[in-house]
Amino acid sequence: MREKIIQILDAIPEVRSEKPDVRIIKLLVETIRPKRIKNCTVPVNEQFALLNDILESNNEYREQLKQYIHHIFRYYDAVPLYTELGILPATGFFHGLIKKIKYRMLPELYEENDLRKLLKELFNKRRDYLWIQKIDKIQLDRFLMLTEVLCRNEVRNPCMAGRTVC
Repeated sequence: MREKIIQILDAIPEVRSEKPDVRIIKLLVETIRPKRIKNCTVPVNEQFALLNDILESNNEYREQLKQYIHHIFRYYDAVPLYTELGILPATGFFHGLIKKIKYRMLPELYEENDLRKLLKELFNKRRDYLWIQKIDKIQLDRFLMLTEVLCRNEVRNPCMAGRTVC
């Protein structure tokens, strides 16, 4: 497993201004995704911890993955996702109701740079939510800090608060 993760990290492309190549993040998700969803707590946390250990011990891998993830977040528009989750206000109740009814009949079409489209591609298995829910919060916070998606003042776990470069 360690060799496979290192192979994926070695394949991270240089960050450019164009659309990011998401094949690498897809491979990383597929590698961490447990083969069996039932009773998957231990495997998913071991794989996530292994990824974190590799990133913590190798500055080059950590920096490459950080730049890659930040490039993805810069390219993909998160506003529609925030609105759908209720973090940002939508245009109104009736507009939202009509939209929900419409998308029950026809699948929603996403813009090329819509973060929701990328998330649907990454987590395309029907039961992905089951293993994602089982990821240990400490390991998740550790990953988010190592890739600088979260900084010290945003960490939920006080044990992790002193372990960041942000």
